[in-house]
Amino acid sequence: MELNEKKIIIEDIEMKRIIQVLQAIVTSDSYYALTVMFSMIYELLPILNKKYRVMLITFIMDNFEHFFVHWYYQARIFFFKLIHLKMTLAPSFRINGGLLPEEIHKYDTYGDLLYDQSVCIGIEEKIRTLRNIQKHKEQLSDSEKKNIIYINQAFKEFDEQSQFLEQWKKSNSLTCPIAHLDLSLVSNLVSNLI
Repeated sequence: MELNEKKIIIEDIEMKRIIQVLQAIVTSDSYYALTVMFSMIYELLPILNKKYRVMLITFIMDNFEHFFVHWYYQARIFFFKLIHLKMTLAPSFRINGGLLPEEIHKYDTYGDLLYDQSVCIGIEEKIRTLRNIQKHKEQLSDSEKKNIIYINQAFKEFDEQSQFLEQWKKSNSLTCPIAHLDLSLVSNLVSNLI
């Protein structure tokens, strides 16, 4: 294990089993489990080694469309914060140039800059595809429309969540503007339902 700003780099973990658990959470479609999952992924991504980061990011990218237009707004919000702020070791606005010395050290030590650049491109492509679907949704079948019922609201929220990335860009800080995803709103909702 190696120290970083989050204390450790995880080198030995049963990531395949973790991905299976995460996929079961996605399949269950529990809003509470999904939001907790996003919170956990938000914390894990910066402390995983290259191999495990790739596995976890692959899981996220494989489920991207489902997460983006999910029926529960807080799950979408958490997902947007995750893709805006934690999908790459350095913020996406610095990934193609202008890395801070500490970020260069991260990539030299345990990151993969080319991979993170490809992740940014992949996210942009998926968002472009979803925006195209949004513009032409009247051409979709009824069953396809059912899967994207929340797409307009999702893009509104996605654009609102972009403010955190812009805030980070303006400050040009090493520190992410949101340290943790706040589960209190979700926890309060669960306790009100019980």
